[in-house]
Amino acid sequence: MPKHHREQMLEHADQALNDYDRALVNLYWMRETYQPLHPEYAQAMELLMTMTLQVQKFLKDFKIKYM
Repeated sequence: MPKHHREQMLEHADQALNDYDRALVNLYWMRETYQPLHPEYAQAMELLMTMTLQVQKFLKDFKIKYM
């Protein structure tokens, strides 16, 4: 039986949030790897982590308000 459109949207939003969690883990690993020899790259990874957290928060808020 097909799912309702809203249920599909919620499922896709949850998958996107999980993707952002995985991205944060990978960015953290990259930051730790770059830190000893390339601190400027590590700083860039921190910036990417901050941006990812902001997008993740926006998606969570959007999901609560509009889905």
